[in-house]
Amino acid sequence: MIDFKINVAGNIIRFRCDDPVPLYDPSDNMGLKNFLYSGTREEDIVFDIKYGPMPSFCGREVLFRGGEEWVRSKWNGNTLIEYMETRLPGRVDRAAVIGPDMRRGTIYVNAEMTGEEEAAARGIREARMTEEEKAQRMDRRAKRKAMAKSIVCKMPPEGVILGRRIMGDTRGRLFQSFIIEYLVKKRVGILVHSACIKAFGETHLYMGPSGAGKSTISRIFHENAGARVLNDDRAILIQDEGVIDFCNAPWAGDFAGRCDIDAEERVRIDRIFFIYHEKDNIARRVPDAEAVSYLFRNSFPVFWDKEDLDFVISLFKELVKSSRCYRLGFVRDGSVTGTIRKLIEVEDEDGME
Repeated sequence: MIDFKINVAGNIIRFRCDDPVPLYDPSDNMGLKNFLYSGTREEDIVFDIKYGPMPSFCGREVLFRGGEEWVRSKWNGNTLIEYMETRLPGRVDRAAVIGPDMRRGTIYVNAEMTGEEEAAARGIREARMTEEEKAQRMDRRAKRKAMAKSIVCKMPPEGVILGRRIMGDTRGRLFQSFIIEYLVKKRVGILVHSACIKAFGETHLYMGPSGAGKSTISRIFHENAGARVLNDDRAILIQDEGVIDFCNAPWAGDFAGRCDIDAEERVRIDRIFFIYHEKDNIARRVPDAEAVSYLFRNSFPVFWDKEDLDFVISLFKELVKSSRCYRLGFVRDGSVTGTIRKLIEVEDEDGME
């Protein structure tokens, strides 16, 4: 029997499995190894993992579709999250059923594809990809292998199942979807697209969608300013007694496995930068309403529930009251560190709030 726990933002999540599950390369879980929990605290939710044929989920009420990739539904009073095998239309690859009190859940992992299905799926995927996308895929694989050799993975062998089949894939999409909903439903926080960096005696969020430069700016600060990179891709914003802090998430970009923070450590946020690539380094202060809009664009809100959306908006409004917010266009040559240092010095001298 496989039985272990992980700690995400102070929430203890337990996984149990009696079924024989194929193991995967530990490099799929480099970002997760720091979140394994061996303490004695009682778990907040227990997931039983079932490996084999997928249930039919007849009578589900679809609430939201994330394109062709995933579906969020209500099923027999429970929350149902399904992820599709996009290479074979109509095949549910992974699903999570979560009880209304969010104390128990079941993760269903579809049996491995047959040889014919795998060959068909591979052919469909290859046909859809451009030459540039194929080259990028090879580059990502090479980086993962190189990083796996340089990092000692502390995960026990049985923990490796939290790779492609249980977590969903290397990005952990199924588990990430649960965390998004869990944090909001419990009214404790939200997951956002953001790097988090400690530099010049402050903690900064650098927020933006994929391609905006979160990993790039993390690398620049790490190499040019000796900054401490807490995460270069995802951040959990945790609300506790009216204070909103950064807490690390088990998903990162180029810094996967190297994020310099413990699972339960919380850090006060001083400044938030909404970033984009530019020919010159340009930073401008943005008013609260504009900052809330940018925060929402870079978050993972629960679109299908008005009360949940209201909670997210109220959390962002509180955050911008305590953190200075900016639009930041930056150059990739390392000079942005000087721009940020000067901004901090000038504003501190002027006593700006």
